[in-house]
Amino acid sequence: GYIPALNTSFTKDSIENQWTEETWIYTLSLASIVIAIVVALWVQAFKEGILFTRLCEFVAVSLLAIKPLLHSPEFHPHHWFLAILIGAHVNQRFWWSLMLQFFMWGVYINGIAVYGRDGLLGCEEIEYRAKDLHCSYHDDDTPW
Repeated sequence: GYIPALNTSFTKDSIENQWTEETWIYTLSLASIVIAIVVALWVQAFKEGILFTRLCEFVAVSLLAIKPLLHSPEFHPHHWFLAILIGAHVNQRFWWSLMLQFFMWGVYINGIAVYGRDGLLGCEEIEYRAKDLHCSYHDDDTPW
């Protein structure tokens, strides 16, 4: 069903001004579970001698996905974006790894199905598209 405490965004402003105690409890609980499984995956990868390659893979993909967006103060990591990033890397053969991967794919699919694939750069992306499409209402003095 509908949970009002989860009807919020993951932005600096909403975290500071709109998140309720229930939102914090849910978010921290879920983040703790995800972090615990990721740490368990790293421990297992260390035991198998593949930790270095797993970490390199995660860092490389994360940098390719996030680095181009960090320049913008309007960067907003939607839950679908974070879910696909995490889901791509929790792919070991253990049931708890697969459980987290399936959960992350579900979060991704839910985010796209319910909200659409919202841009990660907010208004900056809208301005860029308006300029790129030569919309008649767009001011030509925009710096990009």
